[in-house]
Amino acid sequence: MNKYRVTFLTAEGLEQRSIMEGHNLPDLIQKVERVISDPIGYFTNDKNNCYFQVIRENISYIQYELLFSNTPIHFERVKELPAAVFQQLFVKVPNPEVYALACKGLDLATKERMLAEMPAALRTSVEAVFQQVLDATAAEVYEAQALLLHELTDITR
Repeated sequence: MNKYRVTFLTAEGLEQRSIMEGHNLPDLIQKVERVISDPIGYFTNDKNNCYFQVIRENISYIQYELLFSNTPIHFERVKELPAAVFQQLFVKVPNPEVYALACKGLDLATKERMLAEMPAALRTSVEAVFQQVLDATAAEVYEAQALLLHELTDITR
């Protein structure tokens, strides 16, 4: 289970923070939305354990910060993996759509490294799918990355 700091900001600059757990960011966002939509839902302030209620109309911004993750590999570290690990990954997960979705949320260096390690046929397929997944949701991107991270964790153990 991952731990996140959730910060609620109002237009007036008022800030409230809570520490919450979630399996992943989409899971946490759903939990936050459920509490906000519940008329008697409250968050716990992470500084002095007092409770506060969030009224959707008053919130101008919600920030999510990952504090702790139980995932042993994170995508920003994928570019440091040896080529042999990438080759095993491409054999285990040959689906170009998964890579296209996962690359949507990556920094340029990680994306370029992953594409450079791909066999030519897979890279061509992934680049073709890029055009089809322009409207991918954050949840779809995260699920694709989570699948690849799970496989990478198995490979590197």
